[in-house]
Amino acid sequence: MKPTDKKVCFVIMPFGQQGTVEYERNFSIYRDMIKPVVEGCGYEAIRADEVEHPGSITRSIIEYLHRSDLVVSDLSGRNANVFYELGVRHALYRAGTVLICRAGEELPFDIKDYRVLFYSIELSGPERFRKDLQRRIKAFERYQQSTSDNPVHDILGDKICLLNNRDYISLREYEEKLSKTAIELQEKEKEVKDLQLKLQEFARDKKAEPEDKLKEINNPKPGDRFTNSLKMTFVYVHPGKFMMGNTEVTLSKGFFMQTTQVTQGQWKALMGNNPSEFKECGDNCPVEKFRGMMRRSLSKN
Repeated sequence: MKPTDKKVCFVIMPFGQQGTVEYERNFSIYRDMIKPVVEGCGYEAIRADEVEHPGSITRSIIEYLHRSDLVVSDLSGRNANVFYELGVRHALYRAGTVLICRAGEELPFDIKDYRVLFYSIELSGPERFRKDLQRRIKAFERYQQSTSDNPVHDILGDKICLLNNRDYISLREYEEKLSKTAIELQEKEKEVKDLQLKLQEFARDKKAEPEDKLKEINNPKPGDRFTNSLKMTFVYVHPGKFMMGNTEVTLSKGFFMQTTQVTQGQWKALMGNNPSEFKECGDNCPVEKFRGMMRRSLSKN
């Protein structure tokens, strides 16, 4: 299938043997009644016998059924190939298939409840059909996000889970998205494990501190300081009162406060990442973005 900037409409229909009346009739329906409408709606129209592709014609047909934005299926004559291709398309996509049929023919039981455009080549039949086909294509473009046009997706849609690039994707693209999501989840899981290991290391470092040092931290005096394994120095602020402008503030409990802002190097050592926007100045620069919850966590360590 050749790449194209236009949307593609693949037309599946009976052909007949070249040189026969049947072939000429079917080709004139495609040329005069289907193709002008499709192209007028902004699609490139193509039939299987117009495909320029070496090798298996069946392969090309399946590729077009998969890649085409729209498919027009002519059910006239109950052609076996057409119905096989229609089944493939219905399994692939929940919307984007327009059914047409020669007037006077009876539809098979499985699809008789779905909208079919009947056409006639007599009198005003072609012009009326062209208008109907244009309306059906425009309706597909408006309602494709919410409407299924085939029994496969009406019954199994929640199990098949197919959506196009605009509103659903193909099975292959769906599987690719699942694979990408799985990789992203694995990466996130690794980040979580790395963080857990760092927190465990901090816990071990804290337990390894000398007993007299722990006593000093647990029973601090005004001005007492301690430095943790990240070289973060904290000073004890004792309870008391002070004036903040014209307001008297009372601290009922003492606490340790780091003597400097958390540096980017300290943050990376603990968290494994750097949320700062200004990373160029190095590890000794402060972290200008971090949450209060993390500030409390760092202070405790």
